Amino acid sequence: MELKQKRLEVLKKERLRRGIKPLCIKFTKEYNMTIPMNLHPQYITDNNGEKMSVILSMEEFENILEDIEDLAIVAERKDEKIISHKDFMNELKQDAIV
Repeated sequence: MELKQKRLEVLKKERLRRGIKPLCIKFTKEYNMTIPMNLHPQYITDNNGEKMSVILSMEEFENILEDIEDLAIVAERKDEKIISHKDFMNELKQDAIV
């Protein structure tokens, strides 16, 4: 397993340990994503009431960054060979991840 992937797995375990939940992102066949509306944005507006900027909590912002990283990994690996869950778990055990 590649070092970047191992690092991601360790980061995910640490985030779960700390109770930080990722946003749910679902993919369609075309790799479009939908994000449920569980964000609580606040907006900065100009004098005409037009939205200019968004403020998110640090937790929501960190979750979005994590999801973007996950999307990048999905895009990089989309053409990889598919393996069974059993083989995947064996790989994780060999790499001492689980």
